[in-house]
Amino acid sequence: MKKIAFSILLALIVFKGYGQTGKEVFSIPWPEEYRWQRYDKGNGIELIPGNQTIDTWLIKGSMFKNKAVKLININLVADSTFREINKSTSKARLTIIEQSRNSVLFKIEGITSAESLKQESKLFYIMYGYIFGYINCITVKESNLNEEFLLKWVEVFKKHIYYTY
Repeated sequence: MKKIAFSILLALIVFKGYGQTGKEVFSIPWPEEYRWQRYDKGNGIELIPGNQTIDTWLIKGSMFKNKAVKLININLVADSTFREINKSTSKARLTIIEQSRNSVLFKIEGITSAESLKQESKLFYIMYGYIFGYINCITVKESNLNEEFLLKWVEVFKKHIYYTY
């Protein structure tokens, strides 16, 4: 009898785990010193420092999420992002900083675009959870990301909060 009760309990736990749609939370601790202004962009937001405008920004944060694609190969995420950005420029440079099974941290420098005379550089942190993919980016109007900038923003992205319930 105990064996049957244990089997039923185990089955309920397993089925409850597989049957849950679940929820997940992802958050980046954006540095408060910038006094970010928030601009909603459909499936995400852009953040501009309080002393800048959406048209005259020098630094911009972006956070987007999309439905996670099952069995995504994280190795392809940086390359496909780079190819998409590189459609408008041929001089951009991709550098992978760190990657794991479900996340990648990389930079793309020397981006030129038709609408801006200044070059841009971007640091991306992309993570795939169980339900959503989270695309986080900090962009500056500079041709390169200096070491101090990289150290600061890599630390910011690594302090992200992610959990499921």
